[in-house]
Amino acid sequence: MIGDAIWNIGGHPTNSAMILEFYTSERGTVVHNNNPITWTGKIGLMYPSDYGYATSGGSKTDRNTCLNENIYNWFGSDLIDCSNNNWLYKDNTDQWTLTHQTTFNRVLFIDDNRRVFDATPDMISEDMVFGLSASPVIYLSSSVKISGGTGSSSDPFKLSL
Repeated sequence: MIGDAIWNIGGHPTNSAMILEFYTSERGTVVHNNNPITWTGKIGLMYPSDYGYATSGGSKTDRNTCLNENIYNWFGSDLIDCSNNNWLYKDNTDQWTLTHQTTFNRVLFIDDNRRVFDATPDMISEDMVFGLSASPVIYLSSSVKISGGTGSSSDPFKLSL
């Protein structure tokens, strides 16, 4: 049921951007050391834009406001709804992303303060490598159909070919 996907591996110049800026860069052609701009495979990692688009906003800050704010600022009290009501945010957990920072050759991840953050390879200790979590991402084959369920946690979708 899991299909091959073409994963875009374009980088972004900073760890600070709005969601659409990350989305555009992730599908761009700026990569480290002339590496390929795509990779084909079955399982990848989330992009910073995936994290951003996963918000529903909340009573203090609506989704549209979150989508038009810099993700790096989501840890602030004015924008806390953006990450508190984000189904990809894991409380007090750093999470790897597929995107890299092109300006300083750094990796990008969602840090435990709810923002996109960066680290150079020499800053990444063994504890950090094994301490960050990963949220695997897949694409279902186009032949997969929903055969039952409502999609709730008590009645998940059932899939069939």
